[in-house]
Amino acid sequence: MKVLITGIAGQDGFYLSQECSKLGWQVTGTKLRHEILTDDYPKENFNVVNLDLSESDSVETILTSIENLDIVFHLAGKSSVAESWISSLDYFRINSLGSIHLMQEVLKRFPDCKFILAGSAEIFDPLADLPWNSTTKKSPSNPYGLSKLLMYEFACILREQGFWISTAFLFNHESPRRGANFLSRKVINAVGKIHMGQLETLELDNLDSYRDWGFAPEYMQALIKLSEAANPIDVSIGTGKLSSVRDFVEAAFLEIGIPNWNKFVKISKGEPVSTLKYFCDINEAQTKIQWQATTLMPDLAQLLVRMEINELLEIPNSK
Repeated sequence: MKVLITGIAGQDGFYLSQECSKLGWQVTGTKLRHEILTDDYPKENFNVVNLDLSESDSVETILTSIENLDIVFHLAGKSSVAESWISSLDYFRINSLGSIHLMQEVLKRFPDCKFILAGSAEIFDPLADLPWNSTTKKSPSNPYGLSKLLMYEFACILREQGFWISTAFLFNHESPRRGANFLSRKVINAVGKIHMGQLETLELDNLDSYRDWGFAPEYMQALIKLSEAANPIDVSIGTGKLSSVRDFVEAAFLEIGIPNWNKFVKISKGEPVSTLKYFCDINEAQTKIQWQATTLMPDLAQLLVRMEINELLEIPNSK
């Protein structure tokens, strides 16, 4: 099986490349020019090329160099809700226009190729009835969600024309490879450093946001299952469990033996933060692709803290 994974340098790209390697698939992964891969990526049947979705020539050059393609997992793109308010045009240029161009060029050259899109729960109407699945009303409340919705709507048009395109609406999924600008990573890294005596306090905007948090490697297994479906489908991927930031923080501190964690957390008074609650309808993935998350909160936060501490111990001068 010959596979293209865009965004190989990101959290999801890393874990998906591992899953594809286990299956013996031949992987071409794309990254930005400045990105450097760690040494623990697959060594066999693995090729890396540079791709910038904002440059149309870049897309065409990469695809011209590929002789055959069975599956595309499109993970590349910008993914910060907060940043999308500041750099909205970049988000539409890359997530929307760049993705549309990639879909067109791939399917023009490889019309029988399966195309898997990494969608987002951010495209759904934040006031829609819970839980959410692929049929939930789509009305995003931020530029990031809108940029992903435009990508998805174009994919639906192509699917109506007979192309094999599926979308996985991914709810929050975490790992030690999560970017430093994400809440989960900020909490886990701070708790690990507090445990190591390298930090005194964790600073957060609020404790009352609610999310459906899962473990990223499991979500990439779900993408593999989605690619194996007989027909193109859309599916929501999450744990179905709603947890607050407070729950996440409490579980993380409990892992290092601190039940009374309040004195280690400082709440900053910045911009108003959304306290909307949303979580995934797990029945959809169970029915459509026979997948279910197994790492749930609070075990997820505690697992991430253990992984973070192990990484900190390996860093020179961290003790």
